[in-house]
Amino acid sequence: MDSKRDIKRMNVEVDRLSRLPDDLIHKILSLNGLKCAIGTSVLSSRWRYIWTSMPFLDFSTEDFSTLPKFSESVNHVLSRRNNQVQVYSIKLSFRGDVTQDSVKQILNYAFSHNIQHLEVTFLLEDDVEFPFSIFSSHSLKHLILRREFLYGRSIKGLEMHSWSYELTITSTLDLPALTTLYLRRVTLCCDDTTYKSVGPFSKCTNIKNLTLESCNTVGYNGFSISHPLLSNLTLDEADGRLNAVEVIAPQLKSLTLKHWLSRIPYFVTAPNLESLIYEGYHPLNIFSNGFGSLEKVDLRVSCGDLQDAPKMFSLLQHLHSVKFLRLNLEIVELLSSSVELVSNQPSPFANLKSLKIYPKDVDSKERTQKKATMSMEVKNYLLDGSPSATFTLVSREEIVAKMNTDLAKERMDNLRSRLEREIAKMETNMAQIDRRKTLKESDKATIPEQHITEIEYLTHIEETVADIDACWENLNWRIEGEKSNISSIISSLHDIKEVLIKLPTSNRAELQPCFHSLCSEANIVVNKIMDRVKILCDMKGNRFNVYIDGLATTSLQSF
Repeated sequence: MDSKRDIKRMNVEVDRLSRLPDDLIHKILSLNGLKCAIGTSVLSSRWRYIWTSMPFLDFSTEDFSTLPKFSESVNHVLSRRNNQVQVYSIKLSFRGDVTQDSVKQILNYAFSHNIQHLEVTFLLEDDVEFPFSIFSSHSLKHLILRREFLYGRSIKGLEMHSWSYELTITSTLDLPALTTLYLRRVTLCCDDTTYKSVGPFSKCTNIKNLTLESCNTVGYNGFSISHPLLSNLTLDEADGRLNAVEVIAPQLKSLTLKHWLSRIPYFVTAPNLESLIYEGYHPLNIFSNGFGSLEKVDLRVSCGDLQDAPKMFSLLQHLHSVKFLRLNLEIVELLSSSVELVSNQPSPFANLKSLKIYPKDVDSKERTQKKATMSMEVKNYLLDGSPSATFTLVSREEIVAKMNTDLAKERMDNLRSRLEREIAKMETNMAQIDRRKTLKESDKATIPEQHITEIEYLTHIEETVADIDACWENLNWRIEGEKSNISSIISSLHDIKEVLIKLPTSNRAELQPCFHSLCSEANIVVNKIMDRVKILCDMKGNRFNVYIDGLATTSLQSF
């Protein structure tokens, strides 16, 4: 009956989905991958060909045991697809060389069908040189190229990663409609001495969003990013031997630099820049004609060297027009240790509305946190130009308190979820126990009426002893499991309390009611576990009583 009801419900759901428009069905199918979408063709005539008009295609060699099977699937999909429908987006994840037929087949198909979004993930088994020359499209607007680690198994069963393999780009990308480009773990290689400062995407004149993440540069003296329409630029971690980076972007609104070769000079022409985020080990060495439109600046610098103080002072001078400024505490402490740099210097921040200082490096395990050190001279330098600006100084103690508060909340949420699962499991187990008790009572009623011979009795005794031994083993196993369960719950409560003890009084008072409630819930669950153990022991005892009563009431026939 249940299976018929499930089939009927499934048919109703399929019929409900069938009434949706094709474009919405395509979006739903794209969430589960192309392989699953093709599988829906067996549902009904309505679904038989709907996958062939999907504008979103997703190919991955990881879905197939061998590359030939992947190639066969690619050929099957592309040959049966409705060619009258434009391909809007393609995701391609593959191992092997980019020149293999299946990859070229997918890319050629994409470019011939006016694709707008293309995402290519390389799972490298060897070094690969990727020629941009195979990309030829006047419709492509969004391109993602990334190298990901290939997971496998060694002989001992340990996971292995292809850390050493490189994806190298040597040619220049020429995609006139491209507006968004994202490159991850890609080596940008320049073999042409004539263009040692020009990036491989210099011909993408319409690019608006550019992200280079964990990329490497080889063969470049400098690196130039010059795009008249560029609005958002992110350079996140890099390696290489550049002499300088030049950014010429009159429409640039947002610039993010994270550990991108922080010791080299940056020459930035971006008069409309509104947001600057910088994170590095050393102060940003920047040169510009000014940032008159600057709204937000967030600097996160490790500042471990006193020699960096003059560079930090110079950097702040360049950011004089900022309105919302965030500095990590280590920057302020660096300037405070070289207070002569700012003493008697006028504050450059005439437009400042908000200044927030927070610690970047905090060790939550340290019992005594280093106190914030901010000299009055540094404070005056930052704030005297805008006396009405709001000022917030976050101490290390506050950060640790927040970290511990979040940790306590997370642990309490996890334990509460676990207690809820325990309650649900116990309800199921008690229903099973009730059924077993009913069966045992039935056995107890019938055993005394049995009349067996002496030989049958001896055989029955041997089986009974073996059964009793098995009962003890099972009972011991269940008791040890419940004992471990209770110990784990109590241990979790103890860990949470240890975190709460470290909190300031106000934070602890906020979480105390929740912790008390959690303790009450845990107490209920522990008692229920103990009740369950008692019931199991009683059931085993009743079973043993049945055997003993059977021995007392069974008459034996002698020979």
